[in-house]
Amino acid sequence: MQNKKILITGYSQCGKSSIVNRLVNNRFHHSYSEDNQLCIARKELAINKRKVNLVIWTAPGSVSNLKSFKSYYLGTDALIHVVDVNKPSTFSDLDAWISHYQKFLPGTPVYLTCNKIESNINLDCSDFFTQFDCYRTFFTSAKNNFMITEMFQTIAADLLSEPFYQKIKIY
Repeated sequence: MQNKKILITGYSQCGKSSIVNRLVNNRFHHSYSEDNQLCIARKELAINKRKVNLVIWTAPGSVSNLKSFKSYYLGTDALIHVVDVNKPSTFSDLDAWISHYQKFLPGTPVYLTCNKIESNINLDCSDFFTQFDCYRTFFTSAKNNFMITEMFQTIAADLLSEPFYQKIKIY
């Protein structure tokens, strides 16, 4: 079984911890706790009969914290940057975050997750985000458990270089 480190970043209150809690424990908490420290969780997934152990690091929610703790980047196989679709300010300097990742994690795939989609729709908005150099863009809701597992399965498949075809959810 392979271990793959995934670093999750983004501003405070965009749902980073909720995404991980939903994946690992299948739970959602409505209360908010400030993410002022690094959290590490593990989740084992099977992709095309291959097992992978995801080691998920959730970074504190500011770019200044991230810049001061470059050791977070060591051994990172993929990075997920989370934005809140209801807070345009979390998109405001996305290009600065992406260029920061490219500088310190060259060659590491960066995924963009637009969280807090509260209605069950799966949109292809890849054209909307063409100015950002992200490997894939996901639309998720930790609250409604929408596309959380599928997102991590897709990322794990990418890291294992395995083809992975998501089942299309129809609502």
